Amino acid sequence: MLVSVVVLTYNSAAFVLETLESIAAQTYPELELIVSDDCSKDNTVEICRDWIVRYQDRFSRTELLTVEKNTGISNNCNRGYAAASGQWIKGIAGDDILRCDCIERCVQAAEENPENIFLGYLQEFGAGNQICKPKPRFEKVDAKQQLNMVLADGLYVAAPSCFCKKSLWAKLGGFDEKYPLFEDLPFYVRVLQSGERIGIIAQITVNYRIHNNSASRHFDTYSRDRRKWCREILIPLQWKYHHYIAWWHTTLTLWRTDSARPQWIQKYPCYALWLLLDFVALKERIAYQWKKQKKKC
Repeated sequence: MLVSVVVLTYNSAAFVLETLESIAAQTYPELELIVSDDCSKDNTVEICRDWIVRYQDRFSRTELLTVEKNTGISNNCNRGYAAASGQWIKGIAGDDILRCDCIERCVQAAEENPENIFLGYLQEFGAGNQICKPKPRFEKVDAKQQLNMVLADGLYVAAPSCFCKKSLWAKLGGFDEKYPLFEDLPFYVRVLQSGERIGIIAQITVNYRIHNNSASRHFDTYSRDRRKWCREILIPLQWKYHHYIAWWHTTLTLWRTDSARPQWIQKYPCYALWLLLDFVALKERIAYQWKKQKKKC
């Protein structure tokens, strides 16, 4: 069975060789390599091109995709996945590392189980050292219950562990490009909404690099994407599925972090009621006013 490894790069010159070497070192033999670069400003493309020339015999097929304008992670994922010809796709960022038996374990899980998408455990390294994995009960319940758990508690597993059947990705229309830097959780929610259960590989399959230049550290854009998705998708779903505590928590989180909150209060005094019910926001507001008054003095 052919597996396509899709490497997603953007200014990944410092780390991408480690990623590529970890792919070449896989114990599973039948691999296709797709590198999709999102208009890097450094020499990532040149590094990848030279490496592919040296290692092309390792793969059944290789392809390097480039664009003239940066489009975001979701678009980059879709380009890479669309170019893949394998039955299954293993996506990986250009700064993370596959464990040497990652693909072998993924293929074994796919052959032994009926699911069309799997998530493995992640081992953080660099600026972090945690193991990222879902709650134990998550791997024992059906798709509907998994969706309920994600809506109530989150998932706590990042995209680099995903092993997805291409036909499932195509059926769902790919990753949602409305959220350029926030591709994984919206996709998983749509998977579960479609009735597809997420299988769990209860082993560490990927080393997940934590560093200041990673996509999620571009806080403004990432936060804007996440906030938009929460408003448009997550909060309505939490209400629909009767997760009222989670709905309240998510709503207050958006409220606390909204830069327009002071203007809302001044224009619509009724919003002050939120502050009375949200003690964290009230504390922030008092601290803000105290600092403002201190500056005046």
